Amino acid sequence: MMIKLLGIFMEPPLKLIYPKIYSSGRRIVRRYSNWLPLRPVLYRLTKLPVSLNNPTFPRCLYCNLTKVCWNCNQSHGSMYFCSSCGIIQPPSIYTSMFQYFDLNSSYDVNTSDLSSRFKRLQMQLHPDKFGMKSKEEQTYSSGQAAVLNQAYQTINRPLSRAVHLLTLRGETIPEESSASEPCFLMEVMDLNELVDSKKGDSEGLRILLIQVNKRIDDYSHNLSAAFTDDNIQLAKDLIIKMKYFDNIETRLRDLLPPE
Repeated sequence: MMIKLLGIFMEPPLKLIYPKIYSSGRRIVRRYSNWLPLRPVLYRLTKLPVSLNNPTFPRCLYCNLTKVCWNCNQSHGSMYFCSSCGIIQPPSIYTSMFQYFDLNSSYDVNTSDLSSRFKRLQMQLHPDKFGMKSKEEQTYSSGQAAVLNQAYQTINRPLSRAVHLLTLRGETIPEESSASEPCFLMEVMDLNELVDSKKGDSEGLRILLIQVNKRIDDYSHNLSAAFTDDNIQLAKDLIIKMKYFDNIETRLRDLLPPE
């Protein structure tokens, strides 16, 4: 089960941890052919670090698979720091972004609680705290911080949270997907034209932003019910519509002067 989960979801975190040069995963497989449990994982990845002599990559995978501390070889018992020696661990590669904050995979999230958890972990894992530590600890700190930030950005926004929950259910929405209801498309077109007409009118733009956020909240409420009822098709339809209003919200925020 662990192999399957890693193979499907580990690539984005790895790209954050090692944002340098990437090459074919098959070269890695040949180099570490004796790591038989890892071969299905490595073959699924399309891009892996080209620096094969860097020990942090295989060690990261090993620690994730075995839950053993890279420093003291004891069961670390934590995704961030070893409970035995207190050393920072390689970034955990989870299927669910919610796990980074010890939350259930649910659309209903207390964003204030999420923000508090994020800030607390951010302070513990910030790379500046590891400036005088070993190279491995600096590498793992940077990776932990990057993955944590990605997880927070994904869960904090209703739209990306909904898309992530679909992914956890093995469902996706093609990029080219669009709403088909003429009345809805006409409403979106009229709203975009209204945004254009309000350029330079800060007060008018703020009023529009309130209205758009209200629509997003309505879709969010309906999405919560759809996920609770496990109505995946309804969730997909709502996400597609929410994307239109999310784009309009972005436009409005870009047009408004900074507060």
